[in-house]
Amino acid sequence: MTEPKIQKVLIDAGVLLAFPDIISKIRTKQNVPVLFAEAIPILIDQRVQPTEQGRNADRVLRQIEGNRAVGKRVFPDGSSILEGDLLASFTFDGAPAYIFKRMQFVAQTAQARLLEVASQYRMTLVTSDDQLLTQAKANGVACHKWPPPTQLTPFTLHRKPTSAVNERLPFRVLPAVGDVVSTSSGRSLRLVREISKGGEGVIYETSDPSLVCKVYHAKELTTLRRQKIELMVTRKLNRADICWPTAVVYNQHSEFVGYVMPRAEGKTMFSGIFIKPAFLKGFPTWGRIDLVNVCLAFLEQIRFLHSLNILVGDINANNLLITKDSTKLWMVDTDSFQIEAFPCPVGTIAFTAPEIQGETYGDFMRTKEHELFSVATMLFMILFPGKTPYSQQNGGTQAENIKAKNFPYRDHSDAENHSGENAPAGDWQTIWNHLKADVRNAFQKTFREGERISVDQWIVLLTGYRSAIEKKNCGNEVFPSSFFFVRDPISVPCGRCKTTITASKKYVEKQAKKGFKPWCQSCHKKHKLTTMARESLKATQEAERKNQGRPAIVPRPAPSPRPAQAQPQARPQPAVQTQPLQNRAASTVQSRPQAQQSAHQPQRPQATPPRPQAAPLPRHQPNTRKQKSKVAALLGMLLRALFSK
Repeated sequence: MTEPKIQKVLIDAGVLLAFPDIISKIRTKQNVPVLFAEAIPILIDQRVQPTEQGRNADRVLRQIEGNRAVGKRVFPDGSSILEGDLLASFTFDGAPAYIFKRMQFVAQTAQARLLEVASQYRMTLVTSDDQLLTQAKANGVACHKWPPPTQLTPFTLHRKPTSAVNERLPFRVLPAVGDVVSTSSGRSLRLVREISKGGEGVIYETSDPSLVCKVYHAKELTTLRRQKIELMVTRKLNRADICWPTAVVYNQHSEFVGYVMPRAEGKTMFSGIFIKPAFLKGFPTWGRIDLVNVCLAFLEQIRFLHSLNILVGDINANNLLITKDSTKLWMVDTDSFQIEAFPCPVGTIAFTAPEIQGETYGDFMRTKEHELFSVATMLFMILFPGKTPYSQQNGGTQAENIKAKNFPYRDHSDAENHSGENAPAGDWQTIWNHLKADVRNAFQKTFREGERISVDQWIVLLTGYRSAIEKKNCGNEVFPSSFFFVRDPISVPCGRCKTTITASKKYVEKQAKKGFKPWCQSCHKKHKLTTMARESLKATQEAERKNQGRPAIVPRPAPSPRPAQAQPQARPQPAVQTQPLQNRAASTVQSRPQAQQSAHQPQRPQATPPRPQAAPLPRHQPNTRKQKSKVAALLGMLLRALFSK
């Protein structure tokens, strides 16, 4: 049987919240838009939220409330409603739309009820839910995904940046609050309020609540800037979560000044997640599964952009906005993306691959391999809220660590070579231990071995991680309280310091049978240090014991410096007498060196001078008593001061 020419289209609540204009879009194709009455409570709940979904819900509800609904017995295509069902029409944007209500369902779940109605009335279902789409196809219900898939032409890949000269553009005025700008399609928008100001320009709220306008600073108005924006608007991305330029903006003199883009919601990743006190205050109900959701939303954005040969380039925590819904993520600052021969001119050291560290970002074209390093860094910093992968104790600078691939975290399969002792102190080693093993391995391959994990591989790994959290095979704590994940947690006091800790019930019972109590990690570390100090002291004492009784070796003293040879002084003689030469020579024999005596003087053999003897030990300390080493004394003092109870 062929379908009727006029189709009844049942709209899912998720689509209404994301794109209420779909009601008008359905009418333009001569079809009948139908709202499910069970979606109304969902719209009412969202109405109070200060988000785009809240504004969309308010828009639909105001038009339903402002128009008196009229009961109907048949649809516009002539089909009648069944007994017990209700149908009413209302006006939306000046044209009719319909609300359908069923008093009694056979199905139990919300999705099954939607499919029940669509099947019985031969309606086409429009949804943004992939699971509902799959169920509809399995039940033979016509169903379309919103937003509809688009076949966008990817941008051309370039190996070198454009060689075109970048010249300043002339302009007469830069628009400000209260001014009107026009788009390339001729639409006029008023700049209502300044939202933010950066190094490149100013972001304004416009008279269209769903759009914002970026007006560049005077020094940023260049020929290459305009060419890049004009290239970007040739592609309609149709993704609400990527604030892509939708139109070029001109001032009142038709001079290029900026562009318009969708309005984003939420807080930056930096202020929302990467600052621990702000994170705990702003998202107190989030668990680790929410961080994984954010990672997956980010990866889907990257996968979509890479399919169009677009590289983000400057991936950083200020270009991503998070909301209370961890599955929703906004990407902003898209005009810095690398597209065709326009490189991304900016970057951050922490997100820069080792092979391009120190390079001038605007002088070369990044590759997807470079971007995969940045992607892995962002994933790491989301799962380790705010901590970069190469941060460590006793390490070099961040750039040095990245170049050397000096990743500090423990390799559980090779702890001898990668013990993790330089990993940053605090929650980070604990978080590392709680990660799913294959996720840890992927980070090690990227940051220690230099292997790049693809976006599709990351999606598979993190989808598995989320499933493991849901099944309670991995922990859901953002900042875990136990050093390793505990499947059967109980709270017990530490056997040494009495601090309350989370431990495995099975482990506690096993230790109790042996007469032991579990210790906290601090006490384990303290015990390890104590053991090391005692072993070092024991080794020192053993070495001294082996040397006991051996004669002390006293170094031979260095010979004293020879005094300067004194000049012989002549004996006073009467002025009238002269001393014979032979007598003068004899009088100076004692002051000359032996080797310089006159040859005719007889020389007597000299005895060899005795060697200096070792200084005798004091009488109160005989040779047989062991002298205590300063090292041993120091270790003993350290042991008593730090670890004695």
